[in-house]
Amino acid sequence: SSSSAASDVYKRQLLAIVREKAKTPYGFASSINQRTGEPSKTYSDINTNAVILQSIAHMLQGDG
Repeated sequence: SSSSAASDVYKRQLLAIVREKAKTPYGFASSINQRTGEPSKTYSDINTNAVILQSIAHMLQGDG
């Protein structure tokens, strides 16, 4: 369906932005500022990477 295709496009675009903007030497920044497009530099936690790993697991299972 077209809504599924639009959803796939959105997911790919979001993933590309996160990979480009939020990747750090130790994982990913906790957030990307919507106004500036800059990743957070003063805050991170283990939960950020846990959410990313859960998302990858979901995708690998064929649900995403």
